[in-house]
Amino acid sequence: MNFASENLVSIYHAYDFLDSIIVPKKLFLNDDRISKFGKSFYRLNKLFWFNYLVNDYTHTMNHERFGHGYRAIDNGAEIIRIVYGAPPPFGAKYSFIEWDNPTSITLQQNILNTIGGSEVGLVTSDIIRKNILLDERLTYNFALPYLYTSNDLPGYTAFSPGGGPSYVCGIFKYL
Repeated sequence: MNFASENLVSIYHAYDFLDSIIVPKKLFLNDDRISKFGKSFYRLNKLFWFNYLVNDYTHTMNHERFGHGYRAIDNGAEIIRIVYGAPPPFGAKYSFIEWDNPTSITLQQNILNTIGGSEVGLVTSDIIRKNILLDERLTYNFALPYLYTSNDLPGYTAFSPGGGPSYVCGIFKYL
């Protein structure tokens, strides 16, 4: 999980660097009301049409493959498939991973498989947070990945199928 999270944060750093080179610093030469509106309009469109989709895909694959998948493989299972569902309003399906459990899997191992996705989100958010503290700044391109990863568990329990209070109580009844 640490290896995958470190590599994901490295990809975010490379994207931030390329974005600072490719996207011009000054989109509008004037500093009037129209240019301020244009800058805001551009940033919001870029956030919605590009950053939102890229961050959702990278975080979801990190969550499914290196969270649930890592724990499932660690407990003796094999990954069958990973399905990505685009986020709202671009899609209506949920992302999920399927693995075949060995017959000897315990309830505790199954719980580990279930919470593994949120665990990798916490590892990734911890790495991003430490980098923010070391750099003494939060760049535009790191804000959304940090929000995604640090809010993985609350979002997972609130919005995933079978989530919510029944999901959380279902895990804790075995502990």
